[in-house]
Amino acid sequence: PSLSQLLRPTSMPPDIDESGCSVAHIFSLPHPGLDGEPYGARLHWALENRRLLPDEGDTLEIGSGSSRLIESWLRRTAERGSPQGELVQLHDPEQPEESVSPLPGVRRLEGSASAIPLAEGSLSLVLCTEVMSSLSAVPFDATTTANPTLSQGLAPAVAQAIERYDLTHLPGRAWYNLGAWRLIEQMARVLKPGGLAVLTDR
Repeated sequence: PSLSQLLRPTSMPPDIDESGCSVAHIFSLPHPGLDGEPYGARLHWALENRRLLPDEGDTLEIGSGSSRLIESWLRRTAERGSPQGELVQLHDPEQPEESVSPLPGVRRLEGSASAIPLAEGSLSLVLCTEVMSSLSAVPFDATTTANPTLSQGLAPAVAQAIERYDLTHLPGRAWYNLGAWRLIEQMARVLKPGGLAVLTDR
């Protein structure tokens, strides 16, 4: 066996490959580091323990992958008798993901994380697990006044975002994660006043 196979923890889910994956996926099985719980259940516990879980309203999960997180989340919700509105999983057809079966009581929504197809102020909770790093980054050079890329592609959107959020330009040509900015803007748009966004990345 290879070195990576020898070092692989025996408690890992069987479909994890050696190319790397999310923390939520690695800890999708009960783990001693999470008090013997899977990641989704422990995340629910952490929010509940801090009194951050909304009392009512709908929840959106972005970056569902194999659905293990939301599966253990739902299991703990049922065990605790926690209030639960509609639960929606956003699936981006352009993002590679595992083939998953629909979960009972969960609505599947096709769409992009940078343009969430839901109404403004329609959600109480958004769970977004390790999505930002896979979103589109755009090359942009703000130091050249005669920048030919300003009229092409997504570069104007980068310039607008830098100005809107009063960000510091990086020297020379650099990559800006426009997809992550748009994701956060979209999460803010679809949340109700006082709603909660849980955003994690590796």
